[in-house]
Amino acid sequence: MSLSKAIGVLSGINEFGNLFQLVTSVVSYVRSKWNGSQETQQLKQEDLLQLQSDLQRLTDTLPAMYNLIDRAEWRIHVPSVAQLLPKLKDAVYDAEDLLDEFRWYKLKLEIEGNNGVSQMSPFIDFFHSVTHGSFNKVTDIQTRLSHISAQLEKMGMHEATPRFDKSVRPPTTSFCTEPNILGRDKELKEAMRLLGVPAPDHGSSSRCRSTSKRKRTASSAADSTEPIRISSVPVLPIVGIGGVGKTTLAQEITTLPSVKSHFDNIIWICVSDDFDEERFTKVLIKSLSRKEATADNLDDLQQVLAEEAGKKEVADIVGTMESFVLEGLKEDVFWDFFKLCVFGSEDSHIDPQLEQIDYNFKKAILAEIWVAEGFVEPQGSIPLQHIGEQYFEDLVNLSFFHKLRGKYVIHDLMHDMALLVSKDECFIVKNTSGIEKVPPSVRHLSILSSSGVKCSDLMSLCKHTKLRTLLCNKYFRSEILSSLMDCWFDELGCLRVFFCAFKLEQLPERIGNLKHLRYLGISGNCHFNEVPSSFWSLYNLQILYARKCTFQRLHIGASKLINLQKFESRILEMKVDAVKLVEQIGFIDNFPGKKDLVIYNLGVISKDHAAKVELRKRKDLNSLTLSWFLFRSPEHNEIEVLEALRPPTSVKSVHIEGYPGEYLPSWFPGSGSDGLDAMPVSSTILSSLTELRIEGCQNLSDCRFEQFLQPATYVPAIRKIEIAHCRNVKSVRIEQFLQPTPLEELKVYNCPSITHLLARKLKLKYSGNLGDSIDCSSLTSIV
Repeated sequence: MSLSKAIGVLSGINEFGNLFQLVTSVVSYVRSKWNGSQETQQLKQEDLLQLQSDLQRLTDTLPAMYNLIDRAEWRIHVPSVAQLLPKLKDAVYDAEDLLDEFRWYKLKLEIEGNNGVSQMSPFIDFFHSVTHGSFNKVTDIQTRLSHISAQLEKMGMHEATPRFDKSVRPPTTSFCTEPNILGRDKELKEAMRLLGVPAPDHGSSSRCRSTSKRKRTASSAADSTEPIRISSVPVLPIVGIGGVGKTTLAQEITTLPSVKSHFDNIIWICVSDDFDEERFTKVLIKSLSRKEATADNLDDLQQVLAEEAGKKEVADIVGTMESFVLEGLKEDVFWDFFKLCVFGSEDSHIDPQLEQIDYNFKKAILAEIWVAEGFVEPQGSIPLQHIGEQYFEDLVNLSFFHKLRGKYVIHDLMHDMALLVSKDECFIVKNTSGIEKVPPSVRHLSILSSSGVKCSDLMSLCKHTKLRTLLCNKYFRSEILSSLMDCWFDELGCLRVFFCAFKLEQLPERIGNLKHLRYLGISGNCHFNEVPSSFWSLYNLQILYARKCTFQRLHIGASKLINLQKFESRILEMKVDAVKLVEQIGFIDNFPGKKDLVIYNLGVISKDHAAKVELRKRKDLNSLTLSWFLFRSPEHNEIEVLEALRPPTSVKSVHIEGYPGEYLPSWFPGSGSDGLDAMPVSSTILSSLTELRIEGCQNLSDCRFEQFLQPATYVPAIRKIEIAHCRNVKSVRIEQFLQPTPLEELKVYNCPSITHLLARKLKLKYSGNLGDSIDCSSLTSIV
């Protein structure tokens, strides 16, 4: 892809003025309050204004640099240009990285809030990352760009960039350019049949009949002075990928004796993409008459063509036959053809390693990577992913990619050419020695699964600090893997695309250093307890593929990942802060299937806030945990909040922690008390509930579960009830049922005030002091 497409990092950078105005105001405030602390002494308003000006100038310079790179790539064969071009690209890459880093800090201010002093620290970090005493990274890059571009301009780079047009396409003729044609006998016969050319065994008689019929028709037409009119001109398109042999097949057809004898005239015309009807007609006339056409307008030219074509009128209708698709050669024939082209013989023996076939590309994934790299140019409101996939289709139509059995491959020669033109920026590690050959200027690196490299070998990649892409398909499970990842995430801060096949014990906390990261892929079968807190500072992250990975719990700070489009992984438990419940609850929609949801810090929200979530409508919840442990509202509206958080009837497990209310909500059957009337059981029953846990509810005094166990059609198949750390619960009642229920286990522990527990036909686990007042007559066992 042309580097001129890499403009994604510039989006959102046109607001330098607003951001720096904010920061300048904060600096003034901080300096006045802190009386010239060390931070503000080093950060002056004039310094900020200069940095703003330098960044804006660098931004304005980049489009011209992209254009210059395009022009220079057309003259890469000139040694002096070939020497300067990598340096120009390197400086442009550095400029993009710097501006993208600035954009990350801009996003941080927008996402975290711009509440003055607390937000100064990250911006001070950015300021000091670009200025080191008298050295300024921004002006250094600008100086490099100016110096290199000036040298290239002196070499004639100011000329317009050539384009791929008809002048680039070499013309073809009817003369065969290939001495031998392999494996096309079947295709030749089929093309002849479609063209109506008789088979050789009866070609003479057919030819005589055809000629005689044509002569009689012409004679009859001449006697009646009526011109012969052709109703249509049939066209047989031969289609196929570039290089498959379409032109060679057409050349072979035109030279066959049977074809020459069947048609009166055979004309070969090379038609370019820029179709010129007038030029096309002149070529036809010259082919028929062997003379140059002298007419200067299309109508006169067509009249001359009609006369030269045998006094017949030029057809008004062009009838196109069904396309004749020319497929690739069979593998054994193609291999013979390859050896013939390379070695001049079909019997040459070649190293078997050279016979290995290329890589299957996936359109959607490659388009996502292009977007992550900034190669996809925005087009209005069209999603960048769709535009990237259209790029891919364009390359398929141009035969860069070829669809084979539902997958996409690339020709070996195309692959080798791509490696050649990108040798300073892209590298593939194919074996152990390849690690030592990685170029210093590399930006995109791939490590093949068959490379044979060891985990320790990869530590040396830490020196390639400008890497934007790192694809490691080699599987590792090593004791130094954690150190390797720490090293990579410390040093490779410019990564935009990172993929690994490792089996990781956990995601390193240092992953938060990857400010530029857009695409993260992990193919190893990993089990993580949770993501590190720094993960939520990856504001640029668009894609996370970890389909084989399991996260024990995911503490959702996802509202910060404003660019996230896909997060594919298995999450056992999702934790959401009630403060941002409405904003974050939609994030769980990114995960298919049933979910275990934990909502904590419920003491800070109102019943209206809780009602907006509409939990009862969520059919994707497997279990629900509602927690009040951190804070209790001074309004003591816990019962109203819990009422509003009514689970869907399909939920299987409900866990209530630290609930400070005295009564359970009305969606607990039979729980109405002190003015809170229970709703009808048929409308509130949790019909799929199998497990209920009540923990740390200090003000709760009475737990009644009678209606949970009624043997009616709507009664849930509840199997387990657990009550723990509820110091004021005095009684637990499970009674008033006529038939055995599915309840298998009742756990009651650390409830010191309990005096009455009534149960029947249960396996009971209990810890506490019941004293003499408990009714033990209905207990089966006490454990």
